[in-house]
Amino acid sequence: LVVGQSVIRFKPNPGQAKTDRDIEERFAELREREQEWPVSSLAEMHGRRYLLQPTALELFFVHAAPALFNFSAPDVRFKAYKQLKAVRGSKGLRVKYCEAPRAQHLREVREKWVNRRISNFE
Repeated sequence: LVVGQSVIRFKPNPGQAKTDRDIEERFAELREREQEWPVSSLAEMHGRRYLLQPTALELFFVHAAPALFNFSAPDVRFKAYKQLKAVRGSKGLRVKYCEAPRAQHLREVREKWVNRRISNFE
């Protein structure tokens, strides 16, 4: 995911190939999957889980289908989120993203509730 001042561009990771022919075929296939959206069309961002890990970010655009991006780690996802928010600005942007300190607090409260150390009324 490449974030510029005016464009958000998705370029798939080529991965590993064993022969030159495999590399050429792989790059041709990946070029077809490249996509780009104007930053101004970004309407919403939601932090998501992928394979039960908080590593994905779903982007919703005004006149395009939503896109789900999975990152290698939660901190990489957070960097992408911060960069998108900085480039796009917060005016007119809806965000549903639980940042690390708040997520940790919610986890602790949920654990206390599950272990019956607190009730629904606390």
